Amino acid sequence: MKTLIIFGNAVGGVGTTTTAVHISAALQTLGFSVRLLDGDVANRTATRMCPSAVPVDLSSLDGMRQIFSDLGSSEADTCVLDAPVSAHAIFKRFFTSNHLSPGIHLLVGTVIDQTEYSVAGAVAWMEAFPEEAENFLIVNSIGTPEASDARRRQLQSHFAGRVVKIPKLGEPNARKLNPEKAIPFITPFAKWMTGLDQPNDTD
Repeated sequence: MKTLIIFGNAVGGVGTTTTAVHISAALQTLGFSVRLLDGDVANRTATRMCPSAVPVDLSSLDGMRQIFSDLGSSEADTCVLDAPVSAHAIFKRFFTSNHLSPGIHLLVGTVIDQTEYSVAGAVAWMEAFPEEAENFLIVNSIGTPEASDARRRQLQSHFAGRVVKIPKLGEPNARKLNPEKAIPFITPFAKWMTGLDQPNDTD
């Protein structure tokens, strides 16, 4: 069984690339065979942070099909895909006419920060994927939602039991990675990914 982990948000600047790169590095440190995919055709930010990242094209349905096809033949058992802001629309189109291969375990994550617009973007991102995708939510240092923050609470409540809260792992687009910092927060997620455990829910 191959695992594809897709990180994204319908808005930019919330930490998806920084999180995806660090989680990829942390999973490698934990012994996973991981390939990092850079889906941002315009900026290739993940590649700048991690030169071994593999550039992929998320701008068309053919490019999307190629990613899932390549996953089956990859030597890596886990692929982490950093998706650009525009990708949620193409994923939504893709899954209206394509179905997941039975040999692919698809995990869909998003990163949200303290801003309300990042929460709205996370909602739009999650809605782009079908029910059979095993969605999870990566919460990036948002702290505890205020009582008035209804949308954030609703989002976290919807994904209760499938939430991994991680700290800010570095400045955006930082060249120097610190996967050791991510390991204590990624280990519960990695156990869940391999079916050994469930991640801890957060408020």
